[in-house]
Amino acid sequence: RQINIPDEQRTECGKRVKQGDSPVDLFKAAREECYTLMARDNFRRFVQEDVFKQFLDSLGAYTNTDSVSRIDGNKVAALQKAS
Repeated sequence: RQINIPDEQRTECGKRVKQGDSPVDLFKAAREECYTLMARDNFRRFVQEDVFKQFLDSLGAYTNTDSVSRIDGNKVAALQKAS
């Protein structure tokens, strides 16, 4: 899957990679945009997707206490509400 980041960010990242200019923070703005998009709505939709549910099943989430204990309590509550 892909998410849409502003074309300016995508273009700038691509240009700098092609030039061999790859500082540690090259993708910082794109990463922050991803977090913003997920916070708005995409994460809620993502956790309702079959692929995410299959991923949780593969981990044994909600049935294997070891897997669940590694997930932050707030995230578990949010995931349960989204299901």
